[in-house]
Amino acid sequence: MTTGIIWLGPVFDRGGYGAVSRNYLLGLQKLGVPVRVINNGEVHPDIDETTARELLKLRDADAGPEPAIVVHGLPTQFGEWEKHAPGRVARRIGCTIFETDRIPESWVGPCNQMDEIWVPSRFNLETFAASGVHREKLRVIPYGVDTDFFRPANPAIRPFRFDPEVKKFKFLYNFAFDYRKGADLLLDAFGQEFSANEDVALILKTYLPGWFNGNDSGAPRDLKTGLQHSFFERATRAREDLPQVIVIDRLCNARELAGLYWGCDAYISTDRANGWGMPCLEMMALGKPAATIDWSGSTEFMNQENSFLIRPTGRLVPVDERLQRIRPIYQGHQWAEVTVEEVRRVLRSMYENHVLREQVGARAYADVKAHYILERAAGHIVDTLQCPQGKTFASSGVRTGSPSQTRGVASAAPPDGPYLRGIHLFLEGRLIEALPLLGEALREEETSERWNDWATAQLACERMSEAEQGYRRALELDAQNVQAAANLGILLAGLQRNAEAVPFLEQSAFAADEQQRGVLLRLLAECKEQAASPPGQSAPAKANTTASVPANDSARPAQSRAPARAPDKSAGGKNPVRTNNQAPDPKATAEAKTASSRKQRTRPGILYRAVVYGGSGYAEGNLGILAALARHQVPVQLMPVGHMSDHKKLLSPNTRETLLRMEQNHLNIFKSIFYQSAPASDFELFVRGRYQVGHTFFETDGVPEGWRDRLQAMDEVWVRSTFNRETFIRAGVDERRIRVIPEGVDTSVYRPGIRPLKIPKARGFNFLSVFDWHYRKAPEVLLRAYMTEFKADEDVALILKIYTINDPYSDPEAKIAHFVERELGETLDHTPPVILLDGFIRNEDMPRLFAASNALVIPSRGEGWGRPYMEAMACERPVIATRWSAQIDFLNDENSFLIEPEAIVSTPQDIDVESMAGHRWAEPSVEHLRKLMRQVFSRREEAQKRAAQARRDAIEKWDWKVVGPQWVTEFQRLLS
Repeated sequence: MTTGIIWLGPVFDRGGYGAVSRNYLLGLQKLGVPVRVINNGEVHPDIDETTARELLKLRDADAGPEPAIVVHGLPTQFGEWEKHAPGRVARRIGCTIFETDRIPESWVGPCNQMDEIWVPSRFNLETFAASGVHREKLRVIPYGVDTDFFRPANPAIRPFRFDPEVKKFKFLYNFAFDYRKGADLLLDAFGQEFSANEDVALILKTYLPGWFNGNDSGAPRDLKTGLQHSFFERATRAREDLPQVIVIDRLCNARELAGLYWGCDAYISTDRANGWGMPCLEMMALGKPAATIDWSGSTEFMNQENSFLIRPTGRLVPVDERLQRIRPIYQGHQWAEVTVEEVRRVLRSMYENHVLREQVGARAYADVKAHYILERAAGHIVDTLQCPQGKTFASSGVRTGSPSQTRGVASAAPPDGPYLRGIHLFLEGRLIEALPLLGEALREEETSERWNDWATAQLACERMSEAEQGYRRALELDAQNVQAAANLGILLAGLQRNAEAVPFLEQSAFAADEQQRGVLLRLLAECKEQAASPPGQSAPAKANTTASVPANDSARPAQSRAPARAPDKSAGGKNPVRTNNQAPDPKATAEAKTASSRKQRTRPGILYRAVVYGGSGYAEGNLGILAALARHQVPVQLMPVGHMSDHKKLLSPNTRETLLRMEQNHLNIFKSIFYQSAPASDFELFVRGRYQVGHTFFETDGVPEGWRDRLQAMDEVWVRSTFNRETFIRAGVDERRIRVIPEGVDTSVYRPGIRPLKIPKARGFNFLSVFDWHYRKAPEVLLRAYMTEFKADEDVALILKIYTINDPYSDPEAKIAHFVERELGETLDHTPPVILLDGFIRNEDMPRLFAASNALVIPSRGEGWGRPYMEAMACERPVIATRWSAQIDFLNDENSFLIEPEAIVSTPQDIDVESMAGHRWAEPSVEHLRKLMRQVFSRREEAQKRAAQARRDAIEKWDWKVVGPQWVTEFQRLLS
């Protein structure tokens, strides 16, 4: 079992590998993964001081007896692991990246000597495998970005100050001067598309790459002068007519670079081949639009909804000879061919379409927050280390439809000719290699059949526009190509272009064989019905009668034909669209419209941004709400905050599966409710849905500084209790925005009569207290009341189920000992026993913990809801709680024992939660708590009567079956 990680790499370098190492490590720190750092480079002075200080502490950290060692860098360095980890290691892992259509030959051997190879994209998974790295060793671990820093309106980021003469609209490109980066392509496109009288500038932030040695590099000695001179030399018009180009050639630290991003309007990359594209991801994290070539590593996170994509021609061309000469690792490699005209198209589109820029920027920001924060990147590492060796792992990012990892005909000898080789590679799922060969085959001989197969390959790569063009060209060359007509009809139907799909489905349906005809006719009827519906009104949904038609299992694609698309889970791994000689798959064809429609992300629903993992109060409440929404089939796209996965295994497998499905949903944000359940300070105000709903709570008589304005930015504010309705209104929140919607409890799970959890040293009567250790929970009030009321020889114990979410470095055991010895002047041997449970307990075991106790006692100074009280009620256990704050919505003198506050007092000046400073809350009476604890201990029959009433109340008023529909109704009210 892997006990931790030894991370060997250039952690403090200012280059790409260093930045990625730091991001991975910061994410792993947030998840609490034991990591020891071994830096094999220098500590660069430009690195953020706080980050460097935190990571330097990890040089002496303990990674456990069986760590995995990760060597991050070039594969030629992978062998260094033996020098740094001579003992037992659980796995040897190489973490690397490359940008072209293959990797250097010298890399293959070192990669295959490692147990695993981590790459950031499915593009690299394919290129490494195609180059000879064993596919079973490859894992996709996408990069992350520090969204605590790269976020809209971060006060730590100051916009770059441009000279007053710089034009208003600014494109930015940040790159190392290198032929691969395509500055020539961008300068040509910008100079041809814009003129001097347009209010637009191109900002080039450039620097010499680390490999530059001044010898035949092609880089001018003075980058600024050289680039501007090149722009003028290449221009096709007079210098005075050219648009403005600004070159910044000095080094910038992270804050300056972020300010440059923030000070520009759009990011444009013409990198012909990138391993990832971190500047694009950083710009997207700021909610600003980015553009790049739709090829190589950036396809992992950039798509047509969250980016502006520069479409390659579909042909790969050799790497520039000058770069091959300077850097021999590129010899024989290829990259995407891109035209100046296509770059011009994207530049103009970004410049002129303000609304689209806003939409793309908002979608980009939402996708980054959902998929590429540091905890998510680290979560992929944790998931991979928990995955058995030998099992191929691919992440779920924004892109859908990853290439097949099945070696369908891997043992067969490759056929001759680009067309047959392309089909052969396609059948192996090696899409990146197959596409250029199919394009080359078209240049050799342009036939309808080949256009159909090329279009089908494009469709497998989710390139709908290219696929449509290919099918239409196939029909131009042969109007009787039934398969091209069928494929185009199915594609258009999946895109909801029903009227356009009808003639192609009619043509193919009546010419198809009997089995395929039935499938196409059903799809044709559905398209006609949808096309006939009034605008804005969908036709009634019908049962998918074709889904039950058995597939022709005996039919297999001929080796000379590519499958329609890579196996896709949404279609059961079948091929919904066919090549010319491929037998049909009726079931998959019938499902194609539904699957493709889902991928268009047009459905309205709820974008649900919330804490769901980690066991906190927010997480537990959200799990109940999400379960209710799932039961009522309300569309939800989950955007987790905080912990990105259930790495502590607190949830049941069914719950984890439900949450994962919700994370993989994609809804139309502009038609949906953007719902956030978090402290208001964490609300995202930049992303806007059809409605903005903020769900939050606070435990004192007011709200923290800054909350009021953020709450006022919501269309509605949902709170759990009437207590918070009153406190929020007093704080200045418009009462018309506030709605009280309580949370619930599952009384079928939390119930009496279940098997108790075994608690060592438990006694005949056991008080239970469940809380996160901090001052608001009044642990010293509880300890004082218990230890002064009861004696060591009484048959009673206090079980403390302690969390340390608020202060992970807290030591409750030491605090208890200090309190007993210093505050009470006693020793633990002379006081009644305290049983400390300070680890996480799985959710499914929490009812057993209540079953192991006789009463719950939490003398909290203020609650935002008080879930443990409600769970104890459902378990029919007597509850002792303070008579103040949110829990009074469901606790009363008939179903619980309420502690009278001595007074409503101001929070201490040295309060451990700064946001509560200057607020007021209840000070529970120690003497009254002593009295109630003795009463519950001594008069158990009376206590049990109140507990029985509490159980009845929980079932009748607070069960999720009662409360859940209230949430569903509120969401549906807004959706309708």
